[in-house]
Amino acid sequence: MEQRDFDDIKKRQADAERTFDLHTEMLKENSKILDSHTKMLQKIVHTVTVQRGDTVLLQNDVTTLQEDMTEVKTDIDILKTEIKEARADIASVKATQSDHGELLQEHRTMLKEILSRLPPRNE
Repeated sequence: MEQRDFDDIKKRQADAERTFDLHTEMLKENSKILDSHTKMLQKIVHTVTVQRGDTVLLQNDVTTLQEDMTEVKTDIDILKTEIKEARADIASVKATQSDHGELLQEHRTMLKEILSRLPPRNE
């Protein structure tokens, strides 16, 4: 019976060694997979970090554009006011010119009358 126990122990030891070798191979494969996944995760983390940086830059650009738009709107409002004032000035100048035109017409008529009353010139 001792031989049988000894053979049984040898068989169990061989089975355990095969199982151990099998588990060692599985661990090696799992380690390779884990390394691959770790590298992929690092790439993803790097990409996310870069994208976050880009997002911050874009947010800064949007904020700057919004501030610039506020300034542009203010400038446009100022220009609109100045254009209204310029149009009012132009209308005033046109009215004055129109009045001057009538005044010149009256003066021309009066000068013609005065000249017609004067004696002719001797040259």
